[in-house]
Amino acid sequence: ISCASGTDALVMALMAKGVGPGDAVFTVPFTFMASAEAIATVGATPVFVDVEAGSFNMDVAALERAIEALAKADASIHPLPRLPEAELKALRPKGVIAVDLFGLTADYAAINTIAAANGLFVIEDAAQSFGASANNARAGSLAEIGCTSFFPAKPLGCYGDGGAIFVNDSELDTILRSIRVHGQGEDKYENVRMGITGRLDAV
Repeated sequence: ISCASGTDALVMALMAKGVGPGDAVFTVPFTFMASAEAIATVGATPVFVDVEAGSFNMDVAALERAIEALAKADASIHPLPRLPEAELKALRPKGVIAVDLFGLTADYAAINTIAAANGLFVIEDAAQSFGASANNARAGSLAEIGCTSFFPAKPLGCYGDGGAIFVNDSELDTILRSIRVHGQGEDKYENVRMGITGRLDAV
């Protein structure tokens, strides 16, 4: 599903998964602002998970600690957002945005397993790994939803901003295409959900 930017791809993916206020999404701090910004844009709270020293991708052991810490509202297990205790305890963990860096994919075999065990969805931000592969699968297809950016500095750049979302689920595909155009239903003047102006320019 093409869209206007990699940031829009992340925002649309979160919207399609119903993420909003009171929800928490785990992501990494060693990335561009858009990863946390997309989470905050839909009203959710980012929970940062440290990266591995060798790959700069999400540390799966840290992800497990972060999930446990949030469940127990215990920042001694893993650093948590600085929120009032009641707000922290009320946060609902919803998903994970893992970010691939420097052409290397994160360890999605482990991330997907941990997420599934905790009822979380996974979004792969493949903007810096587009064209890479792992376990006989291409970057962008290693999680339930893959997102990429076509910003000129990325491995596959366009003339200006652009992005895409990759899914293997027809229902999710329909929802994402609707969100991309103001929540469009059967025609452009039927709006069945909240959406954005997320079209990819023809240029």
